Amino acid sequence: MNDSEELAEKYHKLFQDYTRIKAQHAVLKKAVLKEQTENAAIQAALKEKEQEVRKSLQDLDLLSFHNQRLTKRIENLQSQAAATGGSWLLGGASVKKELEKSQTVLEAATIDLQAKIEENEKLHQQLYEINALYPRHVTELQGKIQALEKQNQELQVDVERAGVANEDTITLIRKEKEAVDKELSTTRDALAG
Repeated sequence: MNDSEELAEKYHKLFQDYTRIKAQHAVLKKAVLKEQTENAAIQAALKEKEQEVRKSLQDLDLLSFHNQRLTKRIENLQSQAAATGGSWLLGGASVKKELEKSQTVLEAATIDLQAKIEENEKLHQQLYEINALYPRHVTELQGKIQALEKQNQELQVDVERAGVANEDTITLIRKEKEAVDKELSTTRDALAG
């Protein structure tokens, strides 16, 4: 084999590698976009759940306040009944029912709040895991960029070595180099975007 045939074979291999890397790049780009979309959705869900938790906490505080107020009212009515020597005042039974109703509502709100807190913790964990994966994807893309830059440099060196030995081979090499340059630019744009 002469030099131009060896060079053409080498460039054919490089072109195959370039095609394989280009396909991998497309897959990685889709994966990064998917991760970004999932990350945004989880963050939105997390904000919504945090708002629900805050609202539930406010409801719980309000119910606790009403519960305390009703408890004091019952204690006052019981002390008045004891002081007069009678049994419950006429309104005492309704106050007791109201207190029991408030306690039931308070218990239900506490259970609901606990469930929302647990769900919020799960969302925080998912967000943490996604944020841990994202830098890894960026690192992989940067590695691909470095590999493409190295191939680009190798092609440039080979073009310079070939000189004017074979114009057809040089034209092919330049086209492949331009394709690698374009892919490198596209990959950088994808990483920046």
